[in-house]
Amino acid sequence: MPRQPGHLRQEGRYREFARLEKLAGRFPTYRWHGPQGVREVTVWSSNDYLGMGNHPAVLAAATRAVAEHGAGAGGIRNISGTSPLHAALEAELASLHGKGAAWCEPQAAGAGCRPQTALLRAGEAAFRRRTAGCGL
Repeated sequence: MPRQPGHLRQEGRYREFARLEKLAGRFPTYRWHGPQGVREVTVWSSNDYLGMGNHPAVLAAATRAVAEHGAGAGGIRNISGTSPLHAALEAELASLHGKGAAWCEPQAAGAGCRPQTALLRAGEAAFRRRTAGCGL
């Protein structure tokens, strides 16, 4: 008979994740729901590195995008196809960097775990931090 998940707690191998609540307009302040109650904490490791998650232009663009495209992610590119939004972003990135083309990998697992050396020319290299998991 397989053991129940409770055995992980008993063995001290169960990872309990912090219960953090992002507070709109208060970056980088979050509300931590911890064992001793609720208190505010500073979280610098969010994906909102520049604190732009509440910038009026970002909120307006997100509102337009949801109205036009819905709230669902859709699917990964190799199944659902390339969105015109992906194509526009790639064109803008290529122009910004003075390149003929750019490629965005919207699938997080594919961004750093799948070999992408086929995209590199002689003398170019791609690097990944050892501690970054699959991120480049």
